[in-house]
Amino acid sequence: MKSQVFLRTFAQRGPDREALVCEGTRVTYAAFERRTNQLAAVLHERGVRAGDRVMLLVENGVAWPLLCLAVMKVGALVVPVSTRLTAPEVSFIVGDAAPRVLVASDAVYETGQRAARGGSTLVLATGDLEAAAPGASDSVWSPSIDSDDCMIGYTSGTSGTPKGAITTHNNLVLTALLNNFDYGLTERDRILATTPFAHRTAIARMYNALTLGATLVIMPRFDAVDTLATIVRERISVTGLVPTVARM
Repeated sequence: MKSQVFLRTFAQRGPDREALVCEGTRVTYAAFERRTNQLAAVLHERGVRAGDRVMLLVENGVAWPLLCLAVMKVGALVVPVSTRLTAPEVSFIVGDAAPRVLVASDAVYETGQRAARGGSTLVLATGDLEAAAPGASDSVWSPSIDSDDCMIGYTSGTSGTPKGAITTHNNLVLTALLNNFDYGLTERDRILATTPFAHRTAIARMYNALTLGATLVIMPRFDAVDTLATIVRERISVTGLVPTVARM
């Protein structure tokens, strides 16, 4: 089942329910659906088509899930990349994945430009996409092809060059549904993501929330004290932590 079907369903069933929270920014399910439709329209206007790859060199915040679902609505594949990588490291992944578009946060836009220099990849800033989105159509998007592929995640490259692994909608959705069932999660849960979206852990938390119509609370960066404060302030009921983060 396509990821965007869950978003559309919960936007209809609970439009005013909080979908995404990051510090002072709060996005309801209705706004999540509308804004991803608009971003999908903007990406399509910039040349993105079904089957293309779109690299996200984007820091943690509500922009990441918005862009992720927008890319999927066009039928393209999301390529998450850590904003901590250097331009040469990003350049290798650009050469390997051959993205149609590289979307970079304003803070790392120069890194994105340097990484894509000399190639055919179009580099766009998140600020420019967000500014263009309100004027775009918010009609529901249906990709022109029925491929299940939706993401290419790259390995860390510690034992060789990074390698891209294709992930499907079914991979993400079925794993999340199994986790939700095993742990007894419901739409009332408030789920905390503490790690970068360039890695599997945060993406898994996003899908736990998306497949339930629950709330995803995003930390821009991990800090042990701030994590405890966020758990109390946002009434967090679920999180997933890598061992290093748990010990801290």
